[in-house]
Amino acid sequence: MSLRHLGLRIISAPRACLLASRHNLASLPLLRIAAVAESTRPSGRTAFSTNSSDKRDLVKQIKAWQREGDAYRECWHKYCRTIGSAFDDPARHEIAQLQQFLDDIKSGAIAPDTRVDGEKQLLVERVKAYKRQGVLFREQWDSFVQSTGSTNFDPSRHDGSVLEKFLSMEPSQTSEEQSINNRINDLARKDKWLEAKERFQSIQVKDVTLFNTILSAAIHCKQYQDGLQLIGETQASGATLTGVSYSCMLTILGHLGEVEKATELWEDMQRMRITQTPSCLTGLLRAYANRSDLGGLETCMKQAESQGWIISPVHFSVLIEACQAAGDTERVLRVIRDMSSRGMQVKPALYSHAMATCARASELGGTDEDQIDQAIADLKLQMLGDGIQFDERIMTWEIRTLLGGGPDCFDQSSVPAKRGQKAIAALEEARQKGIRLTSKLQRIEETLRRNTARSSNVPESTPTRWRQSFDESSGKPYYWNERDPRGTVTWQKPKSL
Repeated sequence: MSLRHLGLRIISAPRACLLASRHNLASLPLLRIAAVAESTRPSGRTAFSTNSSDKRDLVKQIKAWQREGDAYRECWHKYCRTIGSAFDDPARHEIAQLQQFLDDIKSGAIAPDTRVDGEKQLLVERVKAYKRQGVLFREQWDSFVQSTGSTNFDPSRHDGSVLEKFLSMEPSQTSEEQSINNRINDLARKDKWLEAKERFQSIQVKDVTLFNTILSAAIHCKQYQDGLQLIGETQASGATLTGVSYSCMLTILGHLGEVEKATELWEDMQRMRITQTPSCLTGLLRAYANRSDLGGLETCMKQAESQGWIISPVHFSVLIEACQAAGDTERVLRVIRDMSSRGMQVKPALYSHAMATCARASELGGTDEDQIDQAIADLKLQMLGDGIQFDERIMTWEIRTLLGGGPDCFDQSSVPAKRGQKAIAALEEARQKGIRLTSKLQRIEETLRRNTARSSNVPESTPTRWRQSFDESSGKPYYWNERDPRGTVTWQKPKSL
């Protein structure tokens, strides 16, 4: 017997979910929701139609009012935020709220900002032009927006007074000065550093905005030594430094490993209450990383977190790159696990750096070969847990690790037989997992097979080691022997492992 024969009305799943939320029926099956929905439907159609008609009329009035222009639309958005609503759709509000908005319009309590189509548009364009100067400039705007309690970074969605306040924080420029800055930015984007530098030096009177532009250009062109000299000129100029100034200087000092100078600037910003952006912290952390001070880097991160900073994946990537330079396999795995425990997405590029850490450890030679093998296995297991696919970049670093880790390990005419066999087994395992081997890896495999075939260092009778891998579909470990990777795959753990 159908639901209709039982006197029940069939409704759609979305409608059933909506009714379930209204009548607290979330735990009931969908069919029971449909039955209760029909039974709870008002019997007097007149009362229901009247309320629905009233609300539809109010919604139409407000939508028509918003279509008058951006200024009118902004009034409605501001009203929604004032009453604590996160919805801009009038249909998502109560009748009383809609009526109150229309009453405020009639009384003059709410009036559109007539500058939206004229003056405000100029302010919006100025903010957008400011952001186009570079990442550090965009970050200043983002930090300012967050300080106002908003998460909307589109300048056109903010009041003219908010835009004016932000622009007042930066020195005003004449059209000629703006033209000079734009020219330097254009040269930097084309990596014409010498021309950009000459253009800067040709200006007799330099303001802080010009210094910010040339410092940003030095970063873009990776001219950090010249940037260090420009930092001295900027500080000696006597100009009032802005947040962008400090961001640029900390970024340059970070790449040069100037820990003391970077720390001094960081403390200056705190003392002068200048907004510190994430790039500022990145610059400070990078200074420790390029000084090879892993302990100091981790301490700095902990101190920043205790002061209320949210440590981002970018900050963790600085620590991972520092681990790579030091070949610290134990620490890099701990960092990745820490990121995963915080709910961060560990991207394949970071796992590539982590595997490169193993290669660096192999190159330095201070880590036992079995420890490096275990680090590789642990990284693969962590990748499986994070849902990261093993790709050719990570594969290349693993092979480089197995071959000794040095930058010229791929060009060796011969490698130790044991290492060569491990690399061949790893490449065979990659094929079993469906990983596409690059032409470079294929050439390496051919060379390794020829070399190991000719090698007399290891007798044919010498037993090879069993290896452990993980099946991505089941998450279970399986085992295979280096001598015959395809023919020895088994779920049973060998006794000799």
